[in-house]
Amino acid sequence: MPKSTRKHVSKRGREKQANSQQVGFKPAYNPTHAKKSSGASTMDRERIVAAQAGASQAKQPAKKKRPVRKVVLTILLVLLVLALLAGAAFGLYVNQISNAIKVQDQEQAVAIDEMLTPVVSDEPFYMMVIGSDSRNDEFGQRSDTNIVARIDPTTNTVTLISIPRDTAIDIDGNVEKFNTAYNYNGAQGAIKAANELLGVQMSHYVEIDFSGLVDLIDEVGGVEVDVPMKIEDADAGGKLEAGEQTLNGEQALVFARSRSYTTGDFQRSANQRLLVEAFIEKVLSMPPADIPGLVKQAAKCITTDMSLTDIIGYIQKFQDADGLTIYSAMIPSTTADSDGVSYVVCDVEALKEMMAVVNEGGDPSTVVTDNTITSSEEAEALGESGIPIYVETDIANGTIQAEEGDQASEGEWMAPETEQF
Repeated sequence: MPKSTRKHVSKRGREKQANSQQVGFKPAYNPTHAKKSSGASTMDRERIVAAQAGASQAKQPAKKKRPVRKVVLTILLVLLVLALLAGAAFGLYVNQISNAIKVQDQEQAVAIDEMLTPVVSDEPFYMMVIGSDSRNDEFGQRSDTNIVARIDPTTNTVTLISIPRDTAIDIDGNVEKFNTAYNYNGAQGAIKAANELLGVQMSHYVEIDFSGLVDLIDEVGGVEVDVPMKIEDADAGGKLEAGEQTLNGEQALVFARSRSYTTGDFQRSANQRLLVEAFIEKVLSMPPADIPGLVKQAAKCITTDMSLTDIIGYIQKFQDADGLTIYSAMIPSTTADSDGVSYVVCDVEALKEMMAVVNEGGDPSTVVTDNTITSSEEAEALGESGIPIYVETDIANGTIQAEEGDQASEGEWMAPETEQF
């Protein structure tokens, strides 16, 4: 076994240790004293830290914790208020535009509503499009453009039927031109005359003031049109070259007004339908965000029974469709004179046949032709001498039939031989 290493301390040594403790000398290590000192130091440090923390808290108040639910509710309330304000602003905007495009005369508005038949769900409906010219003559303001549009939202089809402004109609037992119906009774007069002539019921109407057409076309950035024939017409306000081009507002107005053709108002009616088609296609190609601005501009020159929401709804419906089909024709007509006044006379039987096709959603141009030119390629193929004119052949029974007769030469107008009716 290993020996013990126990150290022996003499009595003298023990006395020295005792004396050293008495005079203040500390031993190198005293376990009992160490524990006491350590405990005291820890308590002191805790007091110091606590005091410092208290001082810090006194300078910076403690943050209160807010429940997450309360914060979320506050955010939702703010968003709701903003949404309500935005909705109120939008509602005010919609009302302002809707009021701007409505008929301002209450008596006239009631008379127009009485002439219109409500639309049934997504069923096809007819709409009267009137182009009025603010350039009044001695006879007052008249409707220079009269187009009846059949709109079928289910098949995405629009059919445009032109009624020449000089078409002979009966008004209170007198033979008058179609555009005088507007002069006598305003929009409701034109709607009534179109209903009776075509045997349909209008559900909506739109009236466009030509004076505002310029800004409206410019608003959409112009329209793409194939101008069939060159125009040089001071009365219409200028000239245009033939061919495909982008027409600005001023050029579009010249295109819509000019009658400097061998077929006169018939060709102008065809041009107006081409312009309407181009405008529809341009609007449908616009981003939805641009539509309200367009309607705001349109409100300066358009009057209608429809509200802003109705208009935007129809535009969006056709924008969402796969494709739009547009048919176009003029009522079957020819010309005649009565007491020195030139009229356009409708072939009633041919019109009935054409409208039967239109009512079924078909293409009216497959039934009747109006001998107008609808493209520069067609005009170039025919040549100016190939444009037909109308020759009256049967006038005794009150209707006039059209035949392709003599041809115009070098673009010169050849007045057809006429009789009195």
